[in-house]
Amino acid sequence: MVMKMSLIGNFMYCLADDRLLEAVKFLDLSIGAVWELLQAMLNPDFRKRPIAESVLNHQFLTAAVHSSKD
Repeated sequence: MVMKMSLIGNFMYCLADDRLLEAVKFLDLSIGAVWELLQAMLNPDFRKRPIAESVLNHQFLTAAVHSSKD
């Protein structure tokens, strides 16, 4: 049985664990972009998941690279 994970479900799961609060704060810095990326990467249908190049070019990762160069 494949479990469907929702964006809100992932967020709520992380919020419920005190050990993940700092991670949630970091992920929220991107105005939801990383949560959308995670949701796409966790899609149960592998055909709908982004390819590696798309992930590497995602706004969350490219923004992190650009801000680290400043």
